[in-house]
Amino acid sequence: MSLSKNSIACPLDCYDTCEALYENGLIKGNKNHGVTNGKLCINFANLQNENFLKTAYYENKEITLE
Repeated sequence: MSLSKNSIACPLDCYDTCEALYENGLIKGNKNHGVTNGKLCINFANLQNENFLKTAYYENKEITLE
């Protein structure tokens, strides 16, 4: 099993521009980021707990986007 580690920027428009590492399906703060020092702001951290729409619906019926 290979480990995947990618640097990502926060999608939110905050002043500190959090940087994180995406590793094995988890988002963690980047310890090498000068401003946040390995921590995620509450907004970025909460993105991990969001329930995202997995299926589109129209008039209470499941539809495809094709």
